[in-house]
Amino acid sequence: MSYLWALLIGLAALLIVLVVRHDSGTVLGMDIGNFGRMGVLLALLAFVSLGVFRGLRASEVLKNALVWVLIALALVTIYSFKTELQMVASRVTGELIPGMALTSVDGDSITVSRGRNGHFSLRAEIADTPIDMLVDTGASTVVLTYEDAEKVGIDVASLSFQTPVETANGMTFFARVVLDSVKVGNIEQDAVRAAIAQQGNLQQSLLGNSFLDRLSSYEFTGSQLVLRP
Repeated sequence: MSYLWALLIGLAALLIVLVVRHDSGTVLGMDIGNFGRMGVLLALLAFVSLGVFRGLRASEVLKNALVWVLIALALVTIYSFKTELQMVASRVTGELIPGMALTSVDGDSITVSRGRNGHFSLRAEIADTPIDMLVDTGASTVVLTYEDAEKVGIDVASLSFQTPVETANGMTFFARVVLDSVKVGNIEQDAVRAAIAQQGNLQQSLLGNSFLDRLSSYEFTGSQLVLRP
């Protein structure tokens, strides 16, 4: 029944088109709802026509058509619950991969799950370079390790480390810089104040208040951190 597989592949392609084009509301200039209904109807007509053309008995055509309708209903059901399924998928991914910044379905927030070490870590992008950072509300600015600063293209050899900072390991010195951009998920900020730690004085880069305070809000809710642009 190769024709059946061809129709199933066609239905899957239709579902993908509907999901991808959902936000635009149209497909080929047609309302997305009408496009979906037309696609399902054409597939059903093709299924019945192919069955008749292949000389199948009416009972077989009817039985196969019923199977097709059930499959179509399953696909429509999956599509109608796409928002809820995306939320579940994001929650599961956050639990499996702590620190992954997950954008909400409506795009108005970023959620980060607490790591096994009890801290909130995430992967940010600085100058299009992925940098693993620890969220630190006690840090007045974004702070990069010497090595991470090199990764994002900062000429660390030319920096002047003259800003004293008291840390858990004692007094150390940082260099002040301004980062062109810092991006977490779909949240991007330009001209972010930052500091560069001297080599060997910081184990992990910090996402501090020069980024966090420019958000509309951020909150810790149990094992999750929610950032809103």
